[in-house]
Amino acid sequence: MISSIQSSSILYSVLLIGLFIPKASTSLLTCTSDRPGSQTHRILYVPSKFMPKTKEEQKWAAVLCCIYTHVEKYDNDGDNSYLETYDGSEYSVGKGGFLTTAKKVKKDICNMSMGSQDCSSKQKCMEDALEDPKTNPPSQNPTTGGTSPLLQRCMKKANRIHRRQKKSTVEAYKTSIKECKPLSGADKKTCFVSKKKIKNDELKRIEGKKWAKEKKCSQKHGRHF
Repeated sequence: MISSIQSSSILYSVLLIGLFIPKASTSLLTCTSDRPGSQTHRILYVPSKFMPKTKEEQKWAAVLCCIYTHVEKYDNDGDNSYLETYDGSEYSVGKGGFLTTAKKVKKDICNMSMGSQDCSSKQKCMEDALEDPKTNPPSQNPTTGGTSPLLQRCMKKANRIHRRQKKSTVEAYKTSIKECKPLSGADKKTCFVSKKKIKNDELKRIEGKKWAKEKKCSQKHGRHF
């Protein structure tokens, strides 16, 4: 019975978010580095089977943490890893084990506009991480604009989920209206109106959930002035 309930809960979570990237489950180690300003950190999503296990892999996880890139695992049987950038967009960084992925991600980040600044300012941090296998990921959590880092992170997560839900809803709408195209006349018009209403109702529901989540974040973490 417990197993059945847990399985249903997991399935519901995945369907609710509606992502092409499965729901992230666990953050690596204790990486809490946040970049000063509104752009706090990136997230590298890695399949469970590729999460860092060896000392060398752990060192490269610390390297990424130096440049404000957190590693999170997701439950998936595939081989692709994904990088979420500061603006919330995501792209596949390809297949392969953690070392291959981490090195590619570091290179990608250092070639980005803001990433090049991160790599330059955190060069010593990255060098130290690679030299010392016992290096713990750095903790750099500046308070910005009177907002606590925990509140910033909570709000960012709420916005990330909101964007993904909206994207999923719009994609579902585009797929559903294909059913209307073979129809004609009043039936076709009614079909389009119905599909659009379903989409708008879902978007409205998503906005409500976002507002509720942001309110919960504020109540839980408060603000520091």
